[in-house]
Amino acid sequence: MKRPDLQYNYYYPFYTQSCIGEKKYYYKVDTIIHISDNKGILLSVGYKQKKVSEIKVCEVTDPKILLNTRFDGTLIHYTDFAKVVNKVYRTLSGAVRELSPEKSYVKQLIFSYHFKHSDSVEIEIDYKNIHLKFDEFDYVIENGQRKRAKYTPSDDDIYLNKLQEVVDIIDEKTKYIEIDNTKFNERLDRVWESFIEFFESPKLIRKNEYKIK
Repeated sequence: MKRPDLQYNYYYPFYTQSCIGEKKYYYKVDTIIHISDNKGILLSVGYKQKKVSEIKVCEVTDPKILLNTRFDGTLIHYTDFAKVVNKVYRTLSGAVRELSPEKSYVKQLIFSYHFKHSDSVEIEIDYKNIHLKFDEFDYVIENGQRKRAKYTPSDDDIYLNKLQEVVDIIDEKTKYIEIDNTKFNERLDRVWESFIEFFESPKLIRKNEYKIK
């Protein structure tokens, strides 16, 4: 009997998913749409005690990451990918509505980001990256700088004290410039809309690279 050729053809786009961590504590589900050998879009959803704690949507341009997830991750159907996109969209849009009364900033350290926050929600946007976090944030922004709540350091915990020193230096170097909320919303829409065409159900597949037009 002739052995069948079972090699899988990875025509683009295809979708992979991997889970990191323990569901009991913290874990994240990374879902990628592979557009070519060196381009993809990551939708990462982090969970803390089974509640969404973090969302990240970004472009992936590292061929090694894409290759590793191709073989180490799980291939999923488009319908499963669409469920992840819907979850990310609903979570992001809900957070943006919650943050609508808050001030918007350009956050400057080495690079610049559009930034917005409240006591429990924080969102940061750059050219090809949307990063949303849910937590209890212990800081305010005053006079263009982040002011954190002060805690009494323990002389016994050397490593924690060193870490706090690093955090203080970063806060000191980071500047926050207030901008109009419309500019923040425009940046968010522009970055999000650069992704969503690839989130639609593909009408065809390509051997080397999936293109919309």
